[in-house]
Amino acid sequence: MEAEQPESAPSDNGHGQVEEMDTNDVEAGVASASTITHDPDLLQSRSNGGTVTSGADSSVDAKDTDAAAAVATAPQDGSNQHESATTANTNQVSMGDASTSGIFSTDSTDPSLVRHQHERRQGRRRSTSSLDLRKVPDHILLTAKSAIFDELASQSTVGERRSSKLGGKSSGWFHRVFLNPKYSLRKQMLLTFGSVSALTILTVMIVAIIASILTGNSIKAESQSNVETWVKQSLGTTSRYVAETLSPRLMPNDLVQILYEITRDRFAGYPTVEDDSATPFFDVQSQTNVYPLRNPPLPLDWDFRHTPDERVGNVNAMNYAEHVQDRWPWYTVYPRLSTESAMYSMQGACDPRSTDPTAMQYYPNCTDDNNDLSTGGVIAPSPTNAQVARKAADLSPFLKALFEYHQDIMDMGLYFGNSGAGSGILFPHYELFSTSSYTSIGCDWMRTLNPIDPQLGPIGTEEEIDRCHPAGTVVPTREYNALERGWCRDQALNPDRVQNTGPYVNAWNPEEWLMTAGRSVYDRVTGTFISCIYVGFSLDGINQILANAKVDDWSMLTLARYDEDGTV
Repeated sequence: MEAEQPESAPSDNGHGQVEEMDTNDVEAGVASASTITHDPDLLQSRSNGGTVTSGADSSVDAKDTDAAAAVATAPQDGSNQHESATTANTNQVSMGDASTSGIFSTDSTDPSLVRHQHERRQGRRRSTSSLDLRKVPDHILLTAKSAIFDELASQSTVGERRSSKLGGKSSGWFHRVFLNPKYSLRKQMLLTFGSVSALTILTVMIVAIIASILTGNSIKAESQSNVETWVKQSLGTTSRYVAETLSPRLMPNDLVQILYEITRDRFAGYPTVEDDSATPFFDVQSQTNVYPLRNPPLPLDWDFRHTPDERVGNVNAMNYAEHVQDRWPWYTVYPRLSTESAMYSMQGACDPRSTDPTAMQYYPNCTDDNNDLSTGGVIAPSPTNAQVARKAADLSPFLKALFEYHQDIMDMGLYFGNSGAGSGILFPHYELFSTSSYTSIGCDWMRTLNPIDPQLGPIGTEEEIDRCHPAGTVVPTREYNALERGWCRDQALNPDRVQNTGPYVNAWNPEEWLMTAGRSVYDRVTGTFISCIYVGFSLDGINQILANAKVDDWSMLTLARYDEDGTV
């Protein structure tokens, strides 16, 4: 008698898939069946792994249990009944991937059974959304698998009713973007928590930027107010600092002091000692005092024959930066300029070759005698001119070095008394304007007692005073004598301090205004007046210095003389 196996349709879980029966439930059914049946072949089929179980969302049905029991309790009429039962069970398996009946088979070569066993080995089963599983209570997860699916179905029904009440908002953009069931749990967590973190960081950054801008504006306004207050309070102090900074440039006392010491060393014993025996430099080999420098005679102001190009000198528009730096505009009025050495000037010096009265080097009736350094020329011969010219030539290297260092000055030199005839050494070398002139103040001031030692008598003798032009005389520049100028007179009468004179019109160039700094030099041995130190500033250069040193855009610097006139 063949036991009939009740058929049952595969159970759908709502997603179009058939759930495989829990393995534990099937194992339990197999174990129960094996304890009842006494069929050796059936037991052998079980031991060989021929048991195939499948089920829907619920455990083994009561009908399946009865069928299994009927198989187990059927009379053992022989192998035909057993084969018939197993054949029916095999056919039951071939109806689909899932069945609600337990099936026992000893024929492992059946194609449908083999396919089902292969699928079971591959572990193919329905995947349930992790979001749905998290909604299932813990005590349900510990029970049979059918209870889990019942709970999921119940929650799905409740969720659908809730969604219908809310108008379907559960499937809004938030669920589609962040909680989409198609996404893995990792992706859902990254989207949810990552977006929240990004929004938080962005908010903090925006707040920090706004706070920084507001704080910066507040600090800027406060700082500007404090700076304005500080400037107003310290304006007077700042002006004093500016004046202290400009004083060494406009009143180069250190430069004047260097020239003062150099001149006293070179002219020691003037005018009585013509050699170097009175100089403070002892020569070990000759066992005598010898000045360490010995230069050739200096060229006169009109003589540029020692330069590469006599027509222009050694300075021109192409190489001026090397020789005079930014001072080139001050010398453009002079056709010839040289920085190879200083130049020597004395009354009546001129170019014998020049016959043009408008030429700078012209002088009426000029001959070579006008340029004789041993006699001092023909206009104002002097017994000391040879000594002065020879010793002055040794000072040329010092003038060149000091000129290159102090780039605010226009020219510098020394103007010697030269027994009343006057002469001078000047750097850089440029020629006098023969057509210009000046008004002499005379040399009567030389009758004043010597300020160094009054017992020596007056500064100059009557013979020396007679070599000067009388006061009020208009003197051509070619007969220039510094003793007839006010700046040299003031220095000679006040030998203990540096004198600043000007502004005044340049006697060598009537279109130029100058300011002068210097002091007089008296011999340390004889006490005789030697020379006046000259450091000349162009008024244009002074204006440029003041313009570059102003405190701010709305301030203006002025230079005033501290005297009864208060010259600005």
